[in-house]
Amino acid sequence: MTNSQKTTKKAVLAGFLSLLLCVSMLIGSTWAWFTDSAVSSGNKIQAGTLKLKLEMKNKTNEEWKDITTSSDPVFNYDMWEPGYTEAAALRITNDGSLALKYAAKFVGTAALTKLADVIDVYTSETETLPSARTDLDTWTKQGTLSEFFNTADTFVTGTLTASQSKSLAIAFKMQESAGNEYQGLSLGGAFDIQVLATQWTDEADSFGNDYDANAFLGVRSLKIGDKSYNVSDEFADSLGNDIDDSTNKIPANTAFTAEIMNAADLVALEQMIEDGVIAVNNGEIRRTVNIGADIDMSGINLKPLGIMRLALNGNGHSISNLTVTQNSVGKSGLFGYGGDCIINDLTLINVTAKGCQVGAFFGQTEGGTLNNCTLAGNVNITWEQCTSDYNEEWNGAGALVGWSNGTTLNNVKIADNTTINITRTGMIVESAPGAVSSQGTKNYIGAGSDADSNSDKVIVGSNVSVHVVD
Repeated sequence: MTNSQKTTKKAVLAGFLSLLLCVSMLIGSTWAWFTDSAVSSGNKIQAGTLKLKLEMKNKTNEEWKDITTSSDPVFNYDMWEPGYTEAAALRITNDGSLALKYAAKFVGTAALTKLADVIDVYTSETETLPSARTDLDTWTKQGTLSEFFNTADTFVTGTLTASQSKSLAIAFKMQESAGNEYQGLSLGGAFDIQVLATQWTDEADSFGNDYDANAFLGVRSLKIGDKSYNVSDEFADSLGNDIDDSTNKIPANTAFTAEIMNAADLVALEQMIEDGVIAVNNGEIRRTVNIGADIDMSGINLKPLGIMRLALNGNGHSISNLTVTQNSVGKSGLFGYGGDCIINDLTLINVTAKGCQVGAFFGQTEGGTLNNCTLAGNVNITWEQCTSDYNEEWNGAGALVGWSNGTTLNNVKIADNTTINITRTGMIVESAPGAVSSQGTKNYIGAGSDADSNSDKVIVGSNVSVHVVD
């Protein structure tokens, strides 16, 4: 493996802040009053700075060197052999005045050869390099270099206030079991250790510290007509060829495949549907959305997805800490109205949803399908009256699906130690088909023609508790 093929770069992405100063002038009348005054002088308005510094520890003198803009490789060795181990200590420092959250990942510039299949990656949140190979037994084994090459998975995340630092040690080890077929191989491509940063909810304004709760890591602006969306490169690239340049839309009944890599992508997908950029599809063509990483929705209030004939492929990943409000017709869940949508291989962890037809996966579905899906953690489902003029008479609140007609469940599970709270205070059920199921004891499917039969199909883990408040 040559030096030129192992060049390591560092990249820092920083969010931008804008300040808007509103000045109002008070004009007094001519009446005379006893008055006094207090003056606050020296007022200052200045934008804060978001700046990240990356340093590497010198193995000889143990001094730290700033490599934020350096093109020198962190790992630079071309005589790899089974058992060989190379380690480096890095330090990430908040060099600005604003608190930030960060994530580090491997990003490749070309496809790797099979040599990457036998190089294991280890990490430890320390600045102390291993003194022996056995020290790696206490580090976190992240997998092989090929497994982390160009994936969305980050190997370290965290938050830093101004001047705060975090140390990270990385080690590569060639597997002892690697045979002669790996002799003389080069890695085949370079890779970067990339550190991304954006604002974090630490500083507060007059109303709290949540004004930058939706600042996402690793996103860029995708402009479609007069609309802009914060998305990952993967999401933007996957939809690029499907947008009609003359209308700035993906027309109805047009197939597409969208790649969802983070919370920003999921928010953008819903916004694009709501804005009409993705036209609602009622035809025979099924659209596809692939989830490529575990997604944490903490601090985000998501509007539910609403689109016909969509296949959402979780690919074994999870969406955690999902909070969903109701849509324009009161339905709430990951999908508000799912129609005959299909959700495959997805786990939802910690879900809070409110609506008149409300469930974690679907608020309402007619012919929808759940395949190999799991619900886990703390689940809070609350019925509430529709907040718009629309009045849904067929109400339902269930852990998985709020209201169901013709839904198919295959290998759907409630994970061990899941707590489900369902609040139905004030819910009217008399006019709902299968309404008796809303008052049942299982409550996995809230109401609908197949609520009872589908609730019986749910695989329930151990120590699952269901609490219902009417």
